[in-house]
Amino acid sequence: MATPRLVKDIRAGSSGSKITGLTTVGNSLYFQANDGVSGYELWKHDSSSLETAFEKTFGTALVKDIQPGQIDNGAFGGISPKGSFPSALTAVGSILYFSADDGVNGLELWKSDGTADGTTLVANINTSNSFPTKGTSIGNTLFFTAVSTQGRELMRTGGTPASTTVVKDIIADKFNVPGDYFSSNPNHLTAIGNTLYFTATDLFGGRELWRSDGTEEGTLRLKDIVLGAQGSSPSNLTAVGNTLFFTANDGVKGQELWKSDGTTEGTMLVKDIFAGNSGSDIRYLTAVGNTLYFRADDGIGGSELWKSDGTEDGTVRVKDILPGISGSDIRYLTAVGNTLYFRATNGAFANGRELWKSDGTSAGTVLVKDIMEGGSSSLPKELTAIGNILYFTADDGINGEELWKSDGTVTGTVRISDIRSGFNSSNILELTVVNSPLRNLLYFRADDGINGDELWVLDTTQADDEDNGVSITLMVSPSSVTEDGSSNLIYTFTRTGSTTNPLTVNYRAGGTATPGIHYSGISTAPGTKSITFAAGSATATVTVDPTANRSQDTNKTVSLRLLEGAGYTIGTTSDVSGTILNDDLIGTSARNTIVGTALAEFIDGLQSSDTLTGRGGPDVFGFRYSHSTLTAPDRVTDFRFGTDKVDLFTSSGGNLAAPTGFTRASTNNTATTLAALATAVFTDANGALAGNQALGANRAALVVATKSSIRGTYLFINDGNAGRNNSTDLLINLTGHSGTLPGLGVIPVGSVFA
Repeated sequence: MATPRLVKDIRAGSSGSKITGLTTVGNSLYFQANDGVSGYELWKHDSSSLETAFEKTFGTALVKDIQPGQIDNGAFGGISPKGSFPSALTAVGSILYFSADDGVNGLELWKSDGTADGTTLVANINTSNSFPTKGTSIGNTLFFTAVSTQGRELMRTGGTPASTTVVKDIIADKFNVPGDYFSSNPNHLTAIGNTLYFTATDLFGGRELWRSDGTEEGTLRLKDIVLGAQGSSPSNLTAVGNTLFFTANDGVKGQELWKSDGTTEGTMLVKDIFAGNSGSDIRYLTAVGNTLYFRADDGIGGSELWKSDGTEDGTVRVKDILPGISGSDIRYLTAVGNTLYFRATNGAFANGRELWKSDGTSAGTVLVKDIMEGGSSSLPKELTAIGNILYFTADDGINGEELWKSDGTVTGTVRISDIRSGFNSSNILELTVVNSPLRNLLYFRADDGINGDELWVLDTTQADDEDNGVSITLMVSPSSVTEDGSSNLIYTFTRTGSTTNPLTVNYRAGGTATPGIHYSGISTAPGTKSITFAAGSATATVTVDPTANRSQDTNKTVSLRLLEGAGYTIGTTSDVSGTILNDDLIGTSARNTIVGTALAEFIDGLQSSDTLTGRGGPDVFGFRYSHSTLTAPDRVTDFRFGTDKVDLFTSSGGNLAAPTGFTRASTNNTATTLAALATAVFTDANGALAGNQALGANRAALVVATKSSIRGTYLFINDGNAGRNNSTDLLINLTGHSGTLPGLGVIPVGSVFA
């Protein structure tokens, strides 16, 4: 296994150069360091060649002495170099932006292309100090905050003085006073596509969520979650695909999970996890694929691991790692491929604070390794992913806190080296990845006890090359999907060891599901199948797409097993199975009472009067002409307007199109029988228009009856023949419903019918 190396002893002696702010720009690494001569200034390390990175030190050099000279610290402080103290380092394309003080203009915004001549002041924003913050880029534009004559507001720059401007003076626009007396203090700058999201205070609306397209007109408060000057104090802004998740306090439910699609109406509470006004103390929002993971306290299980797909039903606790109200002290959530790694404890009398991983299921949320055995804690931190390997620091109780790596297995979780020999720790911080043309390099600051706090590097590609052989493991996520759902079974093949060349791996498919019938994605022949890893790739996937049907069946499994082949060993020796869940509930010719599950299901009672309950959802309720008639209607006990659907079929089960029109009739306060109600609806199906509008062929109507003998909500559907036919037209009694009941008049057909 390769070992870390000191890149350069920038400041000779044991005090070290105290580097900080490691930031990758292309193949280069920028940071602040003190060589004892120039003070704290901007440095650069070029990792573009193996020789530069490991054999020579001239690739690591001071970029520019921005504030030269010395300062007299008095009788006891002595003489020391001034230094510009670069901070807030931010990469925008091939340019580094940062904050620095040249001793003339104060603390202002600078940029660098890696050369002394190309390291220049961008703009003197304030005559004293503008204190620029670390920014966020959209394209080649840097968005940041700074203190100008208009206060601390959102700014943008293209790298020139002319392009460095205040995007919008939020306080001045709202308060109509000179902006230099007030600041909106934008924070949490987060980009999704070409839109910048942030929080700001405008005095009248308090601190709320804002968005900007980079123009003054396009910089708007997204939603006033708490009316008045109090504000909802949004924080933890995190992008998952095109959705922004964040936490906010609406003044009623406490600080809870919210989401936004960039519109006012699309900015909404996801779930009130801790009922009441206490808030669930959500922290560490982290995206793994299209799933958001975070820590939250529901008031019952303590602070534990949760996940969300953006829906209330899909926001759930993953696992109660430490039962009780204490919580498992989860932190440092980090995505490695499709796996979430984090630190947690299952109790002082169990494993202490150690490394855990999760695939999003309770069963798949497990301790990776008890590094410091027993109830003591190895305290993993600095979790950083390179490919499918996690790098981190931990203390095994013998060698101090040092650099470790893990492939998610006990045997694959190992200490890489003991940089500072013995019990003392090397104080590793700021793990930073630089992907050079030939190498995946992991840089960090460490103290070996001889050279002080300096820059170190690990060639992780070299570490892979030196491992013995290539091992293939296999997993499936999610572990189960429904027949008609949008999710697929994803089988992920992972190789550890060298990933330099393409590699073909053999496997076979089995289980109770039949390819071509129950699913697609795997061919029926030949018996031995193969998948090829691309050069440089550590993973390859097989996607199993279930075939939707409308027939009740048993759950089916799809099992994959690794087979021997050239150039690898098998790390997963057993079958890896995913389940295709039946989501169809079909009745008989008799009267049936069908109760669904939490799945999104298709439910059809078939003949006679049936009672259908979906429970979970969204569900599709199937009805056949002549099976739920005006004289013997079916009942749906929990229809949810807006999510549940009605699907129509012929009496023999053939597919039918949705009705050509759909309306709501006037509420009926006179009919005491279903026959009388049908007469009224077939006579006038549109309650929003004067006069009578008959219920025509292939059209549907919704009506509410108030008389106690038939009180309820009813759905009438005329078949393909004009006029009323008691034996073929459909009548469905919605004995229970939720969501928004459509108003009188025309209703969009697709809002109820599939």
